[in-house]
Amino acid sequence: FIPVAEELGLIVSMTLQAMERALPMFKHWQNVGFNGYLSINLSARHFESLQSINDVIAFLNNNQLSVDTVRFEITESALMKDYQKAIVYMKRLQQAGFSIALDDFGTGYSSLKYLKEFPLSIIKVDKSFVDDIGKNKNNEALIETILRMAESLDMYCIAEGIETVEQVEFFERHACHFLQGYYFSTPVSLVETYALIDKRW
Repeated sequence: FIPVAEELGLIVSMTLQAMERALPMFKHWQNVGFNGYLSINLSARHFESLQSINDVIAFLNNNQLSVDTVRFEITESALMKDYQKAIVYMKRLQQAGFSIALDDFGTGYSSLKYLKEFPLSIIKVDKSFVDDIGKNKNNEALIETILRMAESLDMYCIAEGIETVEQVEFFERHACHFLQGYYFSTPVSLVETYALIDKRW
């Protein structure tokens, strides 16, 4: 439904509605000990107006939450759709104090250009790379290169799609900052989230 929502011009309002519902619950999670953040995926449609950034800030203020509560994620394909508007939008996010992650890193054609020109602080290693750990040495070498490059650019990495112990151990050996995937948990209901908050990995 997401591509349809983008095509119809509904994705921005849907994102804001989802945030409006999520932030009060996030505030409650903080009160019971959760020390984390909420990730929001951006569409190229978001770049059409800076007003959505003001709306996000207003939602945070209404819930007495700081800007580091939210981190935005964007794919290379979204950046390619309107390069100039994307730069303006993302610089405004940076000025407001938000962190921005480049999602699905390595699956597009201009990754290095984006790292140079956009105010990014996080690289997310795509699941397509993670899947080949233990199967393809060339692929593992590429992952190591991504991790070291991020380190030299003063960025940090999140590996996506972690599903096996072997993958966990690989990223531990190579000092990846955070891991994400079904190895830790599939999506769960609201009631089940509290057990995840209390769990010590």
